[in-house]
Amino acid sequence: MRSDLIISGIPVLFENETTVQTTNIVNEVLEVLNVEVQPWELISSHRLKKRRNGDVPIIARFNRPEMRDKVLASAKAGCLRYKQSVGFALRSKTDRLEQNQVKVYLNEHLNRKNQVLLGKSKALREKGYKYVWSKNGSVFARKNDQSAVIKILNEQKLAELLGSSAGNAAANL
Repeated sequence: MRSDLIISGIPVLFENETTVQTTNIVNEVLEVLNVEVQPWELISSHRLKKRRNGDVPIIARFNRPEMRDKVLASAKAGCLRYKQSVGFALRSKTDRLEQNQVKVYLNEHLNRKNQVLLGKSKALREKGYKYVWSKNGSVFARKNDQSAVIKILNEQKLAELLGSSAGNAAANL
């Protein structure tokens, strides 16, 4: 999972897309991001199961985690805003997307436990935390640009943060 990248937002272009077709899509995303990847550095790619929102993400596996990190860093640098996922407009040079711009999101591949933890951690934003994100398979939060980064290891730590941030807000009134 450490070398995997999840690409969401790209519509299914062909019925029963093949690995070659999804690899071409991944290469187009990399081209938009100006990331040079050798053919041997992208091991495989395929579609995942359809999500509740109708999206069918693509998972791309690189030969080493550093390549995945390079792609994520490039996406972050090329965006106006970077939150948990990176959005940018992808314009297909081969007209496969019918010259429409689509919103594409790049994320690291999290295990189920951390995926759920990240989803629940986003409730911290309502409690005054400005940043909630994942990096290298771990979940982090930060109140503002000057505060310390907090690593959220489990739901117990999250509950403490949710409880203490509520207490701090009450104390400030």
